[in-house]
Amino acid sequence: MNNKVIFADEKFDSPFFLAASPLTATTVIKNLNKGDKWNFDIKHLVEKLQFFLDFNFDNAVKLGGAVLKTVYYPKNSEYCEEDKPKTRVWLNKNNLYNLGYTPAEMIDIKSLKKFLNMLPRDFPIGKLILSFGIKSCNLKLWMDLFEELTDKIFFNCKLIEINARHTLREINNLYMGEKDIDEYAINPMGAGIWNIVFEWFTLLNNLAIVKNKKLLIKLPFRSDLLILCSFINKIIVENRNAGISGGIRGITLINSIKTPFIDPSKHKEFGMLMASEKIKFQQLSGEYLSGIRNWAIKIVHNRFNENKENIWICASGGLMTSNDIFQSELFGAKIFQLCSIALIEGIDGIKKVIDGYYENRKEWEQNVKKFKFVTLLEKSMLDLRKVSWDKKTCKRCMKCLKTFYCDAFLNRYLIYKKYKFIKLNGEGYYIPKNFYPKINLDYCTGCGLCIQICKFGALKFKN
Repeated sequence: MNNKVIFADEKFDSPFFLAASPLTATTVIKNLNKGDKWNFDIKHLVEKLQFFLDFNFDNAVKLGGAVLKTVYYPKNSEYCEEDKPKTRVWLNKNNLYNLGYTPAEMIDIKSLKKFLNMLPRDFPIGKLILSFGIKSCNLKLWMDLFEELTDKIFFNCKLIEINARHTLREINNLYMGEKDIDEYAINPMGAGIWNIVFEWFTLLNNLAIVKNKKLLIKLPFRSDLLILCSFINKIIVENRNAGISGGIRGITLINSIKTPFIDPSKHKEFGMLMASEKIKFQQLSGEYLSGIRNWAIKIVHNRFNENKENIWICASGGLMTSNDIFQSELFGAKIFQLCSIALIEGIDGIKKVIDGYYENRKEWEQNVKKFKFVTLLEKSMLDLRKVSWDKKTCKRCMKCLKTFYCDAFLNRYLIYKKYKFIKLNGEGYYIPKNFYPKINLDYCTGCGLCIQICKFGALKFKN
């Protein structure tokens, strides 16, 4: 059986990649011989990756590769004491909830170099995707990071993944002040924020071209997802038209869900967890991400890849079964990052997903031919709920228009222009004090927030 796959014009042994911090990174350990100092366990990381990448699944399938979770510390010290492990994880069905601060689950770039130098000569280094993140919007730090990649040990790494979450949040903070924010809300504070984001994406693209690298941008689930992807699409098209093979080539959808930081000292209800630390409450990964992952892949693929493969899409988040793989593939993903299933069930969980994918592939393809796309979408596990609005019940209280979890309410910005006379498409309109919401169901994620906000029952799910 030919399991090989092409992604971003690179060949891999299969479409399945292991990508689960700390599994494809390294936890830090206490070195009792050095005064209890925390250090990265590099040797153990080599052993883990060799085991997983050498493992033969049924049908002679091997993993296509592994995504190394790397954090870039802009400092000289090998490890910062304040970044020691503070994670607390609990399992609810097939979902992982994480409290704490997680850089300690990743490997810093200095230790990454040690790791790459420790690899055996026969280690398939071309299977490694380096995933970098910086908690800063300082573009100089990204230039410094790529300067580190001039080392010869990085030469055979085909792809680099950029974890965009932290930098995007820091860019938002430029407009919100030193205040951690909910990343799922669009910041309506002017075009300046988008200029910085586009400048950052352009810089990443140019740096990758100079270093002859191909980039994936890993994006969280944000209400401005299509805006971010439009920037990426513009850069990819310009590269292709100029005959450039490097630079930004695709995206990873989606990152795990995170909330802003919470200071337990100011919230008594969390005080028993870690009273002296700032925590994330909660980071969520696992099967609950399936719906929003498929929704994100679908809208990006339909918007930018309908006629030509502009943005290569890597699926991530909630890939717990072979059915999740089939759905992600149907909506437009080409490769798949196995995360939570690997953390929860290890090699058995990975085997279950991969073997099920190849064993049930013919049956799945036959089902796809039987049903129209929309029918299949409704019958699949995705089962995205869509909100409906009852004009007779609506009291025009405007509260639903103030929600920012998704972009379904097209006219929500008008509540800030009430009593004003505006021109739209050459015609004049007077904005009354209260008006009805205008909903575009293509943007509805089925999250249910607006339904809970509405106290009059005017908003309900269609199905």
